[in-house]
Amino acid sequence: MGRHAPAADAVALTVRVDRGDANDIDHWLIGLRCDAHRTRLDKSEAIRELLRLAREHEPTRRALLKRLT
Repeated sequence: MGRHAPAADAVALTVRVDRGDANDIDHWLIGLRCDAHRTRLDKSEAIRELLRLAREHEPTRRALLKRLT
């Protein structure tokens, strides 16, 4: 499905994670990139798509709410 990068005037979003989570995320993204048969997949694209998925897919939204409560 892949979306284009945001426009040059896009708003920055910073997400802070601890070092262990950062390593896990990096490994997960490498696996995701391989599974998607892509040569490039950056964290910002993955995070944008995860947020979009949570907004558009009700079961994902409910799962997120369950983790947050």
